Amino acid sequence: MSQQAQIDALEHLVLTLIKKNRTALSTAELFDDAKTSVMSEKNASGNEYKTEARSYLEHLETTWKI
Repeated sequence: MSQQAQIDALEHLVLTLIKKNRTALSTAELFDDAKTSVMSEKNASGNEYKTEARSYLEHLETTWKI
């Protein structure tokens, strides 16, 4: 199984969880917390990785219209 297929599967799992728990979660807060978490993570990839990850979260937030 490709790494991209695994990432896609996890993305769908997380977004399905968000949709099912809408009453318990503020999706805006959830995405804001995820973006903050990505940006505060310490990893070897540096700021470029963090910026790309944050951008992808923003894309998901608008694309899935949760």
